[in-house]
Amino acid sequence: MSNLVIVDYEVGNISSLTNALLKLKIDHIVTDKIKKIEAANIIILPGVGSFDKAMSMIKKKNILRSLEKCKNQNKKIIGICVGMQILATLGYENKITKGLNFIEGNVKKINKSKNYRLPIMNWYEVKSNKKDDLKINNKIFYFLHSYSFNCKNKADLFYYCNSHNTKIPAVINKGNVYGIQFHPEKSGKNGLSLLQKIITGS
Repeated sequence: MSNLVIVDYEVGNISSLTNALLKLKIDHIVTDKIKKIEAANIIILPGVGSFDKAMSMIKKKNILRSLEKCKNQNKKIIGICVGMQILATLGYENKITKGLNFIEGNVKKINKSKNYRLPIMNWYEVKSNKKDDLKINNKIFYFLHSYSFNCKNKADLFYYCNSHNTKIPAVINKGNVYGIQFHPEKSGKNGLSLLQKIITGS
């Protein structure tokens, strides 16, 4: 049984993530099987699409309780892009939807204007909100999204980038749960280094 599982709930950019893990020589499987998810020590929630669709698919595949069980067992959970956003308490994309509530907060649409259009689709430099534990302060990563995670507790905001006249959360963390708003699997060496750091701790 693999130590790392990428959860297949049909909204993830799984092929790019799988290729990134192969480059890092990190053993993993892609599955939606409850027993395999619960047997893993590290769970990755990828995501491309909407908050409400992601949560709908998690419930449809009956993996909500398994994710809650893994979180309560202090297993490492990593959400990427929409996978990060569904870690929230509530999402406001298309309709108000309950999230996993693993990190308290809500996900709302970023303000747009003549100078700032959506989606955000660019490379941005991230800044540390506290200690630079992941060693990514001032490094650039690829962002593609229109909604932003608003942490209820400021201590959960790990890194951010500046865009659309606001501070956009880039990495959030609470205990064993990590959320990454940008796409590390599409961010070259910086992205691979970050995945290595979070997954292996080194």
